[in-house]
Amino acid sequence: MNNDNFFYEVLKKFYNNDICEKIYKGSVKKNNTFRVNLNKTNLQDVISKLKKEDFKYKNFKFYDLILNCKNDELLTYDLDYLMKFINREEFNVDIFFVDDDNLKKIKNTDIYNDGLIYFQNTSTLIPIIFLNLKPGDNILDMCAAPGGKSLFIQNVMKNKVNVTAVELNHIRYERMCNNFKKQNANVFTIKDNSLNLDDNLKFDKILLDAPCSGSGTINVFDENIYTYFTEDLIEKSIIRQKKLLEKALKLLKRKGRLVYSTCSILNSENEEILLLFKKKLENIVQLKIFPNECFEGFYIFSGEKL
Repeated sequence: MNNDNFFYEVLKKFYNNDICEKIYKGSVKKNNTFRVNLNKTNLQDVISKLKKEDFKYKNFKFYDLILNCKNDELLTYDLDYLMKFINREEFNVDIFFVDDDNLKKIKNTDIYNDGLIYFQNTSTLIPIIFLNLKPGDNILDMCAAPGGKSLFIQNVMKNKVNVTAVELNHIRYERMCNNFKKQNANVFTIKDNSLNLDDNLKFDKILLDAPCSGSGTINVFDENIYTYFTEDLIEKSIIRQKKLLEKALKLLKRKGRLVYSTCSILNSENEEILLLFKKKLENIVQLKIFPNECFEGFYIFSGEKL
C-alpha cells in the first residue's frame, strides 16, 4: 500500500467516499496565521506597524472564517452552540494570513520578538470558546506546550482567570514558559506529566488537548508524513487519551467543565472516546472541523462533570 492509499484507507474506516474526498482535498499545507496579543497592544497598532514595514497580509474576523467553513459544510455537530459564542467581542478576533516570505520577514521584527503577535492555527482557538470562561475560573491545561491555548485564554480574559499549564518534556516546557513571558500571560506552570498530579487538586475548568495521531494536520503532498503517521501511533494515542481523560475527571470539580480536543479527524480518537466517558458528563456538545487551507482538522467535545 503506498503512502496516499494508507491515509485514504484510514479515512474510509470512518467516512463515506464523499467525505473522504473532502478531507483529502483539504489535507494540504496550511496558511501561516497569527493573531494580535491584546495583553500588550491593540489591533490598530499592529496593522500600523505591518503597513509601515510594507508586509503583505490579509486579515479576517474569526466569525467570518468559521461561517465560511459552515457554509462549505466543513463543520459538523453543535454548530449553533459555536456560532452563538464566537460572535462575542472577546472571541471574534482578527486572524492574519501571510505567505512564507512574509512569515520569515515578520519573525525578524520587533512585532514578533516583543510578543505583539502570536502565530497559531485558527482551529486551536476553538476549544477555548467551549470552556465557557468566567473571571476567577481555576483552569488546568493538561498538555499545554507550546502554550497557545493558555495564551489565548489569558488574552481574551485579560489575565483575570487562574491558569495552570502542565508539560513534561523539558525543551517544550522551556519554550512554553518563554512564550508566556514574551506574551505577558499570567500562567502558573508545572513541569511534569499530568497523570502525576495530586487527585486532591480540583479545577473549575479543564482543557485536555490530547496527544493524537495528528490526522487533521496532514499535508498529503508531504512525502515524509507516513514515517510518523502509522497505525501504531494511532493505537498508542488512543491509550494515552483514555488515561488522560480518566485523570481529568478526577481533577475536575463536580459541575466543572471539561473540554477534550484533538487535531485528529479519526472517530477512534474522538467520538469513540466520548462514548466511553459519556455517562460521567452532562450538557455535552461536540464539534468537528474538516481540514482546508485555513484550518487544521480538529475535534472537540465539552461537558460538565456529573
